Amino acid sequence: MTRGRIESDPPELLKQALTDKDTRLPVSTNHHANWLAAIRNGRLPICDAEIGHRSATVCHLGAIALRTGRRVRWDSSKEIILGDEQQAAMMQRTYRAPWRLPEV
Repeated sequence: MTRGRIESDPPELLKQALTDKDTRLPVSTNHHANWLAAIRNGRLPICDAEIGHRSATVCHLGAIALRTGRRVRWDSSKEIILGDEQQAAMMQRTYRAPWRLPEV
């Protein structure tokens, strides 16, 4: 899906009519306005931080798999890579002093 078109495989999926039971995603033509409205109304925006975090995580894991040439075993509840120290080390960078993340 892009801002200009949508494709599917198989193409017939796009021809199926939605029913009242189907899930519909919210639409925003202005993410900034949606974010401000969410703050005013005490609701989550269409793309909240958790969605961004999860979307970015998939990209990072894909990059790690490509760089190492190995499948990644991911524990999503703990957010750690299992069984591969090299891959696990790629999940964070060494910070320059005095910056650091607090221990969890």
